[in-house]
Amino acid sequence: MTGKSNASFMSGHIRWLAVGVVLIAGMPAGLVPSFRASTASASATNPIALGVFIDDVRNNMSFTTPTSNPASLGRYASMVGRIPAVVMWYQPWTAYYPGFPVGMANAVVSRGSRPMITWMPGSDSVHVGYSCRDVSSGRYDSYIRGWAKAAKAWGHPFFLRFAYEMNGNWFPWGTSPGNLNHNTPAQYIAEWRHVHDIFASVGASNAIWVWAPNKDGGPTTIAFAKDYPGDAYVDWVGIDAYNWGSFQPHSRWRDFHDVMVDPYTQMTALTPKPMMVAETATPEIGGNKALWITDAFLTSLPVFFPRLRALIWFDAKKETDWRVNSSSASLTAYRRIVASPLDQGRF
Repeated sequence: MTGKSNASFMSGHIRWLAVGVVLIAGMPAGLVPSFRASTASASATNPIALGVFIDDVRNNMSFTTPTSNPASLGRYASMVGRIPAVVMWYQPWTAYYPGFPVGMANAVVSRGSRPMITWMPGSDSVHVGYSCRDVSSGRYDSYIRGWAKAAKAWGHPFFLRFAYEMNGNWFPWGTSPGNLNHNTPAQYIAEWRHVHDIFASVGASNAIWVWAPNKDGGPTTIAFAKDYPGDAYVDWVGIDAYNWGSFQPHSRWRDFHDVMVDPYTQMTALTPKPMMVAETATPEIGGNKALWITDAFLTSLPVFFPRLRALIWFDAKKETDWRVNSSSASLTAYRRIVASPLDQGRF
């Protein structure tokens, strides 16, 4: 992301590079028919909604901070062929983001998209003081309440992806072994419910709560169910999952089905809530990115993962080039997806 506030407080799929990549094998072939038995739910009458996190500074398309030029959204839409259904960005609890981002949210809604704010209860550089216990004890209630009231006053529905990738150990709210603040799953659940209750108390019902663990958190990542706040506190569930290709010593090329089958199985067993892919992307290194995109959207999603109703592409050049325009072939493939009747979902 651009700007100091986001640069070091990035998605956990960056944080765990130092500890290696977990290689979770795909489900054995004998178990796959349970997915094949499901009829495809993605269709022209029930399409998947495509969303994006945009951080392509090189091509003047970046929408990551309150100072971002909203014209970036139009440039991205021109490149891929349509304005995305969802526009996501990250917002830590720092002075750089003093409150609810009305300007950014208005820019998204005015273009016909739904905002998704990944709201991170912590600072970009300091972890002490942002444990799950700190939040649930009321230390930040004034900030939370003010933010929630401003969200209510803004009035439009928006996805609130609060305290994401909690099942890893790289964020102040993480719960897996070796986490920064010695949090437990029970303490994380208490934090989530406390913040949710504040929103409810001020009537900020336009916040759509998205609980999104990480599939690729490394060898210490814990099972989703341990951190789940409960159906009464969650509106949607999401999964963060990437194909890391072969650009790292311990990673390998994995198609979308291989990447998604284990977390999808966990999530479908956990809750009937609507489900999205909250972050995903693939590199060029190790395989054919254009074919990966085509297979993911036109085969895997509609056939094997019928409960996935939205997908957010991580369109940035970070550890590798995750952008859909990393090559002309990849961009052509993604433009074909954007034009497909299967992927015309809106909110």
